[in-house]
This record gives sequence, structure tokens and C-alpha cells, in this order.
Amino acid sequence: MQSKPPKGGARKPSDALKINWWSHRSVLRESQHLSRSNDSQSSNPAAPPNQSDPQSEAAIEVSAQNPPQKNGSLLWKATQTALRLLQKNLDGFPPLKIAVGVLVTCLDLTRDVIGNREEYDKLAVDLKDAADALALYAEKLIERDDVGSVARIVKSVDEELVQIKDKFGRGKLERAIEAAEDKEDIVKRYRKIDSLFRRLLSDITLRTYSEIGKLRDATDETLLKTLEPVHDARYNSSYSTAVKREGCTASTREQILEDLRVWANDPTSAKVFWMNGMAGTGKTTISYTFCQWLEEREQLGGNFFCSRTSGSCRNLNNIMPSLAYQLAHYSPAFRSQLCTILQDKQSPHTLNVGEQFKWVLQLPLEKSKNAIPDGVVIIIDALDECESAPQTRLFLETLLKLANQLPVKFFIASRPEPLIITKMQSPRFVTSTLYLHDIEQSLVEADIRKYLEEALSSMSPAPSEDILDELALRSGKLFIYAATVARYINPEGIKPSSSKRRLQAILDISPPTSNLRYRDIDDLYTTVLDAAFDSNVHEVDELHNAALIVRTVVCAMEPMSTKLLSVLLALEYQEVEDTLSRFQSVLHVQGETRLVSPLHASFPDFLFDKTRSLRFHCDSVQHHGKLSSFCFDAMDKELRFNICGLESSFVFDADVPDLQQKIERNISQGLLYACKHWGSHLREGAFTEVNRAKLVRFLCSQLLFWIEILNVKRLISIGPKLLGNALSWTMKGQSSESEDTEEKLYDAREFVETFSMNACNTSTPHIYVSALPFCPRSSFVYQNYWTKTRGLISVNGSLLSEKQNRPIAVWQTNSDVCSLVFSSDGATFAVGSKDGSFSIRDANSGEIIAGPHRVHEWSVVSIASSPDNTKFASGSVDYAICIWDARTGNLIAGPLQKHIRAVCWVSFSLDSTKLVSGSPDGTIVVWDSATGDVISGPFQATGSVKAVAFASDGLKIVSISSNSTISILDGHAGKILIGPFRAIMKNPQPRNFAISSDRSKIAMGYPSGAIVIKSASTGAVVTTMGAPHAYLATALAFSHDDNYLISGDSYGTIRIWDAQTGAILSEPLHNRHRSYTSSLAISPDGSKVISVFGGNSTIVVWNTSNNAVVGQKISISACSFAFSPDGRMMIAAGLDDGRVALWDAQTGEDILAPVRASSGPVRSIAFSPDSSIIITGHTTGAIQLWDTRTGKIVQSYNAHSQDVTALAYSHDGSKIASGSADNAVKIWDCHSGKVEELAQALNKLAALFLRWADVKSLVFSPDDVLVLASSRGKIAIWSVAECKVMWQAEGELGTASVNSVAFSPDGTMFVSGLYDGNSKILLWNTTTREMTPLHCTDHNLGRVISVAFFPDGKKILSGSSYGAILLWDVETGNILGNFDVGSTSSMAVSPDCSRLATCGDEGIMRIWEVEKAVAAQEIVVEDIRSEFDREDLRDSTFYSPKSIKLAMSRIAKYRKDGWATVDDRNIFWTSPDLRENLCLPYNGLVISPHGTTLMDYSNMNLCIGKKWVNCWKLA
Repeated sequence: MQSKPPKGGARKPSDALKINWWSHRSVLRESQHLSRSNDSQSSNPAAPPNQSDPQSEAAIEVSAQNPPQKNGSLLWKATQTALRLLQKNLDGFPPLKIAVGVLVTCLDLTRDVIGNREEYDKLAVDLKDAADALALYAEKLIERDDVGSVARIVKSVDEELVQIKDKFGRGKLERAIEAAEDKEDIVKRYRKIDSLFRRLLSDITLRTYSEIGKLRDATDETLLKTLEPVHDARYNSSYSTAVKREGCTASTREQILEDLRVWANDPTSAKVFWMNGMAGTGKTTISYTFCQWLEEREQLGGNFFCSRTSGSCRNLNNIMPSLAYQLAHYSPAFRSQLCTILQDKQSPHTLNVGEQFKWVLQLPLEKSKNAIPDGVVIIIDALDECESAPQTRLFLETLLKLANQLPVKFFIASRPEPLIITKMQSPRFVTSTLYLHDIEQSLVEADIRKYLEEALSSMSPAPSEDILDELALRSGKLFIYAATVARYINPEGIKPSSSKRRLQAILDISPPTSNLRYRDIDDLYTTVLDAAFDSNVHEVDELHNAALIVRTVVCAMEPMSTKLLSVLLALEYQEVEDTLSRFQSVLHVQGETRLVSPLHASFPDFLFDKTRSLRFHCDSVQHHGKLSSFCFDAMDKELRFNICGLESSFVFDADVPDLQQKIERNISQGLLYACKHWGSHLREGAFTEVNRAKLVRFLCSQLLFWIEILNVKRLISIGPKLLGNALSWTMKGQSSESEDTEEKLYDAREFVETFSMNACNTSTPHIYVSALPFCPRSSFVYQNYWTKTRGLISVNGSLLSEKQNRPIAVWQTNSDVCSLVFSSDGATFAVGSKDGSFSIRDANSGEIIAGPHRVHEWSVVSIASSPDNTKFASGSVDYAICIWDARTGNLIAGPLQKHIRAVCWVSFSLDSTKLVSGSPDGTIVVWDSATGDVISGPFQATGSVKAVAFASDGLKIVSISSNSTISILDGHAGKILIGPFRAIMKNPQPRNFAISSDRSKIAMGYPSGAIVIKSASTGAVVTTMGAPHAYLATALAFSHDDNYLISGDSYGTIRIWDAQTGAILSEPLHNRHRSYTSSLAISPDGSKVISVFGGNSTIVVWNTSNNAVVGQKISISACSFAFSPDGRMMIAAGLDDGRVALWDAQTGEDILAPVRASSGPVRSIAFSPDSSIIITGHTTGAIQLWDTRTGKIVQSYNAHSQDVTALAYSHDGSKIASGSADNAVKIWDCHSGKVEELAQALNKLAALFLRWADVKSLVFSPDDVLVLASSRGKIAIWSVAECKVMWQAEGELGTASVNSVAFSPDGTMFVSGLYDGNSKILLWNTTTREMTPLHCTDHNLGRVISVAFFPDGKKILSGSSYGAILLWDVETGNILGNFDVGSTSSMAVSPDCSRLATCGDEGIMRIWEVEKAVAAQEIVVEDIRSEFDREDLRDSTFYSPKSIKLAMSRIAKYRKDGWATVDDRNIFWTSPDLRENLCLPYNGLVISPHGTTLMDYSNMNLCIGKKWVNCWKLA
């Protein structure tokens, strides 16, 4: 029942809405009037205290102490006192002070109205509590709260008080009649005021201001600015004026706007309102007007008006930060929560839109929701104009999922694009929807007429009523038609006669020539263009240039300025400006920026459709080809070396203080546009030889300069994509020249990819300083650009001579990786880790974009991506399954548990609606991928489940069990429909599996290395891999198109196979760590493979299309070494895998390529004195003799029963000594030197057997009279002639392992290196057997694995397993010098002790210059550092080689991320795999598993630091 209005006209509720806190005089007057009325009934007046009443405080105290009976209960007096104290504390915020005064007065009158005393007392208590709490914080409310959430709360209090006063303002008779119905309403409104007070309290307390107030405000503002909001996107920004954005004409769209107002204020309405309409239906003007209304009522939380004509306004990544920034200025409570997050979370606004929503909107809104007033709305207009469909999808998914949890509403306006329709109409979400194009024609037509009447009112004479009716009728429902007509007929500054003529032209438009849907707008655009292209007014070249300009504007990848248009199209600037003035009704030119864009999206649509635009048609394919040509021309003209003038290669780009200014000064708009978009225009255009030639010139002359531009602008990640676009375009050509261009593009893309995906891209100079020197020598990029440079690091050898299958990126993680999978679009990949974490990473940079989330308790061993690119699923050893949002990384469902053992396999159905999981417990479960609900199962498989997937129809399930059976089951009931089929090999069973994308094939990996592909439906063998792995295939994966199979084995080698023929398609990809391949994934386009290896926390990325031609040289490390004694400087090695190799110790070139000698490690090796023979000892006990010239085995003998662990040739070549693990030492007589006689001589061996442990070392004395041997705890000397022991040391050595012994050149001494927990070097007198320990070092150096005398007998060289190389003085026993070679497992010293060969566990052999390395250690580090510092200051072209070599050997650090640094200076960068093969100072040769590397630092004149600018010869 409605209350009757009081006589004399009561204030309507709508009038109450107009009250503003800054105009409270009338309220104050009414408050004072009511107080006076109350005074007449009270013996103790209690007027509200105010600033002009100095005695008010005393009055309050007296009132509290002496409550008169007429004022009601003590509860009421306490409430009254609390409210007046609150009023007193609100001096800094007059609006609320006045409202509290009115409240006190109204409450005084209420006691006579509310008959229920209990209700009255409860109300008093609640209001007192709220007032008391609010009074504590009242001083924090200051004048700045005159807008936003606080102002909205105060307004709401005012509105409630107006209604209460309305009740009391009626006559006594009416009050008596209506008292019963009014009582309930009055109490309800007091309750609302109490709620508002508490909301205000929540707002204040959540701010958490510090004592320094203003400083905190400044800090908050600084934090908020880091969000980088786009101010142009606000509805009433200066940009909105520039693009002629405005609200609805007065009295138009009234019903629509009223519906929106009702929705905003209705607390029960949907949280999301979607207003959609076709192009031109007036969405933006409605949104603008709605913003105005909301802002007037303090209900506008934030707004973002998207625009495809603005780069910042069409970037969806800018929406959330901008809205958060505005909300922070609307609500202090929200601001406080947001700033806390911004302090704790690093740059949340740079994450993907889903994560942005979470961090800058969802979380701060949830934490401040009690302080957010009702009816707050956030508006996003023209969402369809955002440039990224995946981001739009992600934003809508996130918004619709979370909107109901948030204290604000969202208004979205857009075209009815399919993507947006799909999300907005999802049955899982409730939205309010308005279709503008479905509104009744007559209503829209009336509004359009009002608009036209106002827009054309300045014409003289103004259009008649009939003309306005006609124009409105032609506009139909399209406001854009009316707006275009108005701009065309009556633009600013036009002559009246011209307006009249243009109006007539519009009225004279002939009947439509195109389809009915676009009839009117097409006719209008045709008329506008007819006038602009009038051949009677403009010259032919003017018309041509005008068409060029218009077509460029509509084909541009982003809005171009008038200056950019003139530069790119090679036209005069003024001509561009003059031409555009003729198109102002369809094209917009922004004010200061002069950016040009279509006024409405319908105009490009018109031009691109030939059936509509006819002679004005823009052939986009042809014009994109022209634009790509213009881009090439612009780059050819402006690109140059070091375009931004970067001063030093030692500094990261981020640390260049004035980089932004350098960019703005040196990179023009035209050049930047060309660099960003040439590849996109090329892809959209037709293939032409002219453009191919320009592309080749670009690749040969400007490629590196172009990379500079992208890198300083932090756009380098788009580089590979642009080159990929060019590659796709080039493939349209059929000529041999096109094939050559393709090769260049492949190499260029690989170069850019390697640079962009690694840490090298943090410093632009290192395009030249680092990326180019380490580029494969066969690459077009190296061959073309190396000759144009100087002063760069010189790297020679076979390692870089050809392309090799090396990783293009290696990314570190925080935990060992167990599983990974690419997203369906290839932009990201998901990672499951040993620590139970799940994360999503960017596929181009490896950066984490979501997570790591630790929902699982144990290792995540299975992972899958949904085909629709919306979800990931993970299965863990903790028996649980989680389903994740592929964009935000948020948990959709889980942990889900139905299995009782680990979840070893998860897979989505092809329509992405279901998920199937399998476990070793033998069960299979089908889940709803959206909710996590169980659809069917668990049902039992034929055994422990190893792999499972949906069949292509989504109804059946393919299952592979541990007993090698393949079955197809009913996905609902679990019944076996087909199979089970048995594997072809029963013993042993296959260990690893993969299921093809179309679910028709299954790959199985067997322990033997064999891989078999079988049909899932019949079990028949489809393909057997032609060249099986030497090791078990531990990981398998099909490519997305199922054409390829990727396998990884237990030795870390990855192979790519043709899934149809079984042929291997490329050189193997070799993991540098030699651990098993634990997981593999291939990108959807097949260009990249990502892999992880057991016990490793790195993710390795491989390029599958680099046409590598060099295979692996050495697969494993050398366990024995020997230098040739004849001065030819050869080095022989026995390898762990049973092969023998021989290299030139100067160049690393093969003398004898690794050849198989046995199946086990080659434990020992030695040269004959003339270096013509090498002898090798094997684990079988055999000894083999090899001809070093032919590589053939000369003779082979079974000499021992166990490993041959030591070998030595006598100096005259007549004898051989061998030691074995069978505890025997044998001396062989081979005096004749001939092979056939050698056999006889070997049969006449003289042997001496001693029961020792393994013989560690053997050596002949210089005169060949004695043989010295060592073992654990023993050293012995034999007489060669007598074959008996001359002496042996036992007790004094204890149990120490004596790994190496050597005679002095004159034979009077010998030295032994031993290890008993500490490293020791012992010097012995050969005759007296007297032992002298050399001075021990202060720390453990590991096993001494090599000792040798220098030729002069005065120095001893020792090497240990920890890499310490020591030079000893024989006379004093002191250490003369030392250097470090890193951990090593085997070592050999050249005969003259000038060179040292070492090999570590990774199989990388290094050759060192001993005396130079020792000498470098004697130079004081600070002297080296000072000399290096001075190099940058010298007026020279290069850094000196001496300074470089000393700095790199003594103070350089070789970091895990690939940077070699000297203090804080970045000298060069190399990829981690090359880093391990890198030569170090005084280590000029490296022989590694992938080839040889030669680097001579002593001859390197380097352009680094400030001298890097000298590296370009043609500058």
C-alpha cells in the first residue's frame, strides 16, 4: 500500500535523488525547524551542536548525566549522545555532519511513532554501536571524500532521511491514519541507515592509512601509476573529444536508458548487462550517456571505451589496470587493498588478462566489498574492437565466472560477434541482454530524428520537417548513418550553399544497388565518395593519391598519423592533410597526434566488399602487397647500425638511463610501423617478384638493424612470427630464387629465435657482440654479416662449422619437471613438477604466466591440453586430478579423487567437454571437464592402465594396459567393445606409449629400443621404426597432425620419425646431460620440441627445422688419455663406450675418427715412442695395437683376465708393460718391432705376478732398466732385465690410493701422487728410496690423477680430480704456481709439460697452455682489474688482447644464464650448451661431444664496452 502525498506537494522520491552533499542548506534548515518543534515539547532541549555553538559539548555532557524523563529511556539517551559526539568529530566532512544532525532530530520524533518498545530499544543499541565505532575514525573523513564511494554512501543516507522526514512532515490527521503502515517503513529506513554507517566504517578502517597521511597518499599514487592506466579510454577523455565521442541527444534513447538505470539500482538484477547491436546502432553514445548518469550519482566505478583506432584503447591488456586505477580513486578501501597487492606482487598488470583480473580487480574488490556501496557499475564499451580474440575470450570467461562474487556490476557493449555471443549466452552464466538492432523501428527512428534536428539546426535555412523525416527514415536503426549524414552535410566551416548542395545530393541518392541489409549505408557511403573523388574538381594524380591514402588507412595494422602516411606513401605532407579533409565524414583525424582512422567500422566493411563498393572497392590483397613494399622502402631508407646510439655493450638495455629518449629521437613513426608490420602486410598480399627482391635485400642488408629496433622496443618476440609470415608468403612462389629466399628466411628466423628466447636479448649490442659470433658458419646470417664486422669474438672449429641440432633455449625451473604439454594454439605450455606444482609458461620466452600452483601434494606425472585451448588437466602420484583454466591458470575443478593409486594418464575428448583418467590401480574414470563431476566409472580395465584416451567419437575409450593389451571400451558403461589385442612382443613388454591426436594409432617403446605403431581399432602393426634406438625409448609423443612421432631415449637422445614410413627425419637431438628423457611435447605447428630429462630442472627447447648436418662425434667421456711423444702433438683417447679416437692436439681435427674397439670402456692407452702405434687396454683383459696412420688394428691379445688398467711403452720401443685389475703386472718383449715378430715376442713374455689391488699407474725409467708401478697402498720397482721386484713401499703409504707415478728425466727421482682423504705429492730418491713429502696444500684437492716432471727435472706438474693444477719446485718442495681446470676424471700431460689435456664427466676435453696459465695467476687481480677498467677510456678501436685474456682468466664469471661477466660488465653471452664447449683463456682447444672449438684470446682485438660501436665496418 502506497503512502499518500502530503498536501502542498511532498518531495517525490526522485527529488530526493537530486540531493548533493555540497548543497545541504535546505536540509539544515529543516533540521533546525524540527529541532525547534521538539524543543517546545521538551524541558531540556538538545539541539545538534554546530561550529557556531561553543557550549554544545558541555550541553551534551549535561544531557548525558541528567536525562529527563521526557527524552525516553537511557538507551535512547546513550544513542543520542553517541550520535552527537560523532557529529562533533565530523568537522572535516560537512556532508555527513549535517546528515547526522538530521538523523538525531528524526530519532527524537521516532519514539512517538514506534509502538514496539523492544524494536525501538534494539534500534537504539544498533545505531549507538555504529556511531561509537564510526566516531573513532571520523577524522579520517576529509574534503577529498566528496566523490566516489564515500560520497555515494552519504547520498544514500540523505535519501533515507528525506523519506523519513517526508513521513513526519505530513499533517497530524494523515499521520494518525497512516501510522501503522509508516511504522514498518520508518524502521526499515533506520535499519538501512545503520547498514550504511557500518559500510562507511568498513571503508575507513580498510584504508589502513599510516600516521604520515600525505606521504602514504603519495606512495599509493606512485603505486597506482605503475598500473599504467590508459586515460584516453575514459568516456569523457580528451581523446573522446578528438574522435567525436558524445552522449545521446536530449530526449533520445529514453526507454533504453531508463532500463539501464533500473538494472543498476536493482540489487537482485544480473551482475552483467550486455548491450549488443550491429555496427552503427548507437551503442557508444548510449554507453557514454549511461556513464554520465552514473557519475552524477557517484555510481560509476570505472569505464573503458575500446577503440580499434587507438593502439592503447584496443589492447585488452590495458582494460583491467585502467579500471583498477579508476576504482582506486572511487573507493579508498579498494585503493588500500589494491596498493597492498601492488607492493607485494610484482607488476600484476603485466600478466595475462585472467591473472590481471584476479590481482587488480577480484582480490581487492573481495577484500573491500563491505565498503563498496550498492549500485556501483563498471562500463566497458566496444569490446569487439579489442585486437586479440583469445584475450577477449579469456576476459569474458573470467568475468562471467567471478562476477557474482564481486560487489560491483559490469556493463558490456559490443557487436554481436560469435565469440562474444558464445560466452555471453553460455547457460552457466546469467546476464541481462539488450539487442539494439531488435528495438522497434519507430522508436529508433524518432530518436534519430531528434538527433538530426539538433545536428543540422545551424544550417541556414534549417531542414524542413519533411526532410528530417526523410533522413530519419533512411537512417533506419543505424545512428552511424545519421551521424555520417550530419558530418557530410554540415561539417564545421562549410558554406551554407555547400551544405544545401550536399543535402540535396543525399536526398537524390538512387535506389539501392547492393543487398538489402546494407542498402542505405552503402548508398550514403557511395554519395560521400562520389563527392570526394569528383574528377571535375580534382586532377588524376590527386584522385590516385586520395585512393592510396584511403585504402592505406583501412588496411593499416594500426592507426597511422598524417606524417606517417606522407612518409610511407612518399607524398607531400600537406597533400595528405588536404586530401583527408575531403573525407572527414568517414575518416577521423585526431587533434595533436594526427592519427587517422575510420570513423566507424562499417566503412572498411563497405570498401572491402566489391559487390557493395563497386568502383571504390579496396582490393586488400593487392593493397597489402603495396604496403609491404612501402615498408621495405622505409626500412631501406632509415635503418642503420646502432640506430639508438647505445654507448656500451656492458650495459643491459633496462639500465640505459635515457633509452626512451634515444628511441624517440632516432626511430620515426614510419620506421617503427614498417619494422612491426612488414611481415603481416607481406603475408596478406599476393606473391610478386618485386617484393621478393626487396625481401632479399632486407635480409642481406638490414636484418640485424631491424632486430635492433624490435629489441630496444621490447618487441623482439614478434620477430620470428614476422619472418614466419614472410616464409609462408615466399612459399607461394615457384622459382628457384624463391627456394633460395626460403633458406635465407629459415636461417634468419632461427637466428632471431635464438636471440629472442634467451637472456642475450636483454642487451641490444649483443646482437653483434654475442649472437653473430656464435652463429653456425653455414648460416646465411653469419656468412652475410660476418664480413661486415670486426673486433668480434673469433670462434673456429667444427662445433660451429655447420648447423647442429642444439637447443635454441634452455630454461631453468625451481623443481624437477615430470610432465609437460603445449596448449592447442602453441602460445603456452603447461608444466607439472616433482614438487607437486603446476604452472603455465609462455612458449616464446619460457616466462611463467600462471602459477606455480601447488594443489597437488606429490609429483604431477601426467598432463593434457584440451583441443579448444581452454583447459589443462593434471594427474598426480597423490591419486588426484586437477582441471585448470588454460588462460588464467585458475583451478576449475579439483583435486578430484576416484583412483586409489597414481593418475598416470589424463586426456580430453576431442570436443573438450570430457576428461578421462587412468591409473595403475586398473581403473578408468570419465569426468565432466567443466565441473569435475564424475560422468562414468570407475570401471576396470584389462590390467594396470598405462595410457587412455577418448576415441574420435567421444563415446568410446582407447585403453592400453601394462600387459600390453589394447582395448576399446564403452565410455559410459566401461564394457569392452573391441579387443583386447596383444602386443607383438610378449617379452619384454613395452614400457612407454603415445596415442595419436586422432586416437587411431598407438606408439609403443620397447626396452630393446624398438618402437612399434599399432592400429587402435585392430591391433595391427602400422609401422615399425626402421632404425631402433640403441636405448629404451623413455618418452613418446605424436605431432598434432599425427604425421610425426618424437621419441626420447634413456640416454637423452631425441629423434623425429615419419609416423607413416618409420624413417628417421633428421639428425638426433642430443641432450648435454645424458640423462633419460622424461617428457616430450611438440608444438602444434611442428616447429619446436620441448623436452625435460630425468633429475633435471631445466626445460630444453629444440628447433625441428634447422637441417642439421653434423652428427654426434663423442657420445661420452674419455677415461684414458695420452700425448704422442714424437713432437707431432697428437692426442689419443680411450672412451667410456669402447671407442678409440686420435686428434691433432693443435687443431682438434680428426686423425682417427672414433672407432669401436670393444664393448666396454677403454681403460688405458699409450703411444709407441715413434707414435706409429697406440696400444689400448680393455675391460675384457685384451690389449690391442693400432696403426695411427691407417686406423687399423695391428694385433690383439687376451693378455689379462680382467680390466687392463695401465699401459706403458719403453723409451726404445722394445717393451710394453701392462697392469690389470687381475692384480698382475706384465712386461712384454717386442724388441724386433715387426708385427709378425711381435707375436712371437709376446709369446715369450716374462711375467711377474703380485697379489695387488688394481694397478693404477705404470712407467719405464728413462734408461728402460726399471718399471715403476703403483696401486692402493703400494709402490714397486721392478728390474726389467731380471723381472723381479727391486723395491716396494707398503707400510708408509697405508691404504692411500696411488693413482699416478713418474720418473725424473735423469731417473734419479720419481714422484707419486696419492689420496688418503687428503691429496699428497711424495718425492722419492730412486737409489736410496728416501721419501720427501712436498708441502701440502691447505685444502683437499681430490685424487691426484697425474704427475709429471718438466724436461729440466726442476719442476713437477700435478693435477687432481677437483681441477687444481699445481707447479712444484723439486728442490724446495714449494708450490710455484697453480691454476684451475674444473672437475676432471682423466688427464694427460704432453712430453714437454707445455700442454695439459683434461676431460670431465660430460665428455668435454680441453687442452691447456700450462706455463702461460700459471704465469697469469701470478699477476695481482687488482692490477688486472685496473688495466681492464682503463681500456674503455683509451682512444682505441679495440680492447687489447692481453687485457682481455687476463680479465677472462682471473676475474671473469661464467654464469648459468650464459653470460660471461667481468665484475658488473657483460662481456659476451652464449647458450648453455655452447657455454660448456667454450674455450677458456689458456685453453685454446676444446674437443666436445658435438665437435671442436678453437679460440685464441691472445689474438683477439675485441670491440666491447664503449668500443662496441666500432664493430660495424660499414657504419
